[in-house]
Amino acid sequence: MLQSNAALGFLRAKPLERKDDLQIAFKMQTKKIKTKGFSLIELMIVIAIIGIIITITAGAYQKNLQRRKAESISYEIQQAINTTRDFTLTGEVIGDQLPAFFKLKIIPNPKTETAEIQINAYDKNDSFINTAKTIELTDYNKNIEIQGNINEDIAYKTPNADLEGAPFTINVCGDQTCSNTSMKYEITINQNSVSIQ
Repeated sequence: MLQSNAALGFLRAKPLERKDDLQIAFKMQTKKIKTKGFSLIELMIVIAIIGIIITITAGAYQKNLQRRKAESISYEIQQAINTTRDFTLTGEVIGDQLPAFFKLKIIPNPKTETAEIQINAYDKNDSFINTAKTIELTDYNKNIEIQGNINEDIAYKTPNADLEGAPFTINVCGDQTCSNTSMKYEITINQNSVSIQ
């Protein structure tokens, strides 16, 4: 009888041990799961670091984009100046007249974020004949600054493309103040050449 009671006691104790084992295992598994995740503070720190990196990268990208736009406009102006000179050398007829002068005019409009170059023809009395050619500056925007001899100061005289008053200078800047030298392009117009620095 004592033996049977002891056996029953053993059988009853076994499920309890199994239940305790299950509880311990469950607690350990829960602890493991908790250690795998990130806390809210850690996530906020990571998000803040990513935000700072994006801000710095975006700023550098915008500056580089503006610099490239200023460079592109500089080469468009250089090409327009050479075209103006070519008109005088080839004896370009405007309407039914052979102009005595071809003058270059750059018209930037920051409000509408547009700009154009006009090559205008004048007779020997310096009277306006017509616009020989208009060139749109496609990369122009309100942050681009164009300074210098842009209002028909550059005038080529036919037939030899004489340019009085040279050299002339036009500055194209990627920022409005022209304070950042890495975003500034200087166009120098000499008697027979146009250079960009």
